[in-house]
Amino acid sequence: MPFQWIDPEILTEYRGIRIYHTYKDDDFEQPSEFWYKAENGEDSEFDVRDLPAADGVTAWSWSSGDVKVLVSTGRDTHLRIIKAAIDREIDPFARLLESEETDGDSTDGG
Repeated sequence: MPFQWIDPEILTEYRGIRIYHTYKDDDFEQPSEFWYKAENGEDSEFDVRDLPAADGVTAWSWSSGDVKVLVSTGRDTHLRIIKAAIDREIDPFARLLESEETDGDSTDGG
């Protein structure tokens, strides 16, 4: 049976950057719990647990073996952490913001 491509669901768009859900084994019915994709380009997938916690969000704790555990889970917490990382221009968002600025600075002679 042939498969049909379905565009990933957008989590949010903030400061001109779209954040998409990712899916386990490309199965639309199995969204990843912590992985997202910035824009729709290469090398833009990230684990929200790798981003610094946003102000006012106590999100991370450490267990034995320096394994990160997300204490506050849920979409709202992830959104706050992602938006704070975009505001701080942390990669992969820094280069996406730079490309937006470059695109916006170009002028058309017409």
